[in-house]
Amino acid sequence: MYCATPAHVSRQSRHFDNMMLAITPRWVLQEFNKKEKFARSIKKKVRERLTKYDDATIHPDLNSYGSEDNFEWRQYFLRDDDTSLSKCPYHRMLKFLKLDK
Repeated sequence: MYCATPAHVSRQSRHFDNMMLAITPRWVLQEFNKKEKFARSIKKKVRERLTKYDDATIHPDLNSYGSEDNFEWRQYFLRDDDTSLSKCPYHRMLKFLKLDK
């Protein structure tokens, strides 16, 4: 999952004229990671391009799918600066939906 918004200015890679949610299915990431050397190479190239494209540094919450220290929800909505969300942005909606039943 990845969110892009008009509010992202420094992190142009997360900028879009309207709020956009993009979803990468887990099976795609699992297939991608099957070739570890290839996956590392692609990840390195993407990070290099982000460094050139964005005015902000690589966000500290960006991580690799499947890493033990990867909390995927931290990457759902990367802020325009290097600060982090304190909890999953979708928990609020889950709480709302449970109350609504």
